[in-house]
Amino acid sequence: MSEKKPINKKTWLTSGLRRMSYRWPERSQALSNGRVERGLYKCAMCFLTFPKQEIKLDHIQPVVDVQKGFTTWDDFIERLFCEASGFQILCNSCHDTKTMIEDEMRKSVGRYRDW
Repeated sequence: MSEKKPINKKTWLTSGLRRMSYRWPERSQALSNGRVERGLYKCAMCFLTFPKQEIKLDHIQPVVDVQKGFTTWDDFIERLFCEASGFQILCNSCHDTKTMIEDEMRKSVGRYRDW
């Protein structure tokens, strides 16, 4: 009989909270605020318009600070469930670029996947 692998509770909880955040009313408001016409959204970085399937709703301030890493659950929850003004619409390409830059910053300060 194989041994059951223990669950990483922190990973399990952060994943669950992120899933819950998709139903956060401020998130829906931010998406509505970024719509320029029916089905089209303007990217906050390149200023081009894209259909909904080609955009991401991004936290302007990363949920996990790139300099400090994971600090506290209260800080994580406060950043995750931010006001509508704390979100921005990014096209997939700009979002990938922003994520890559943040990951590189985390690596440079030794905080990559420290959460």
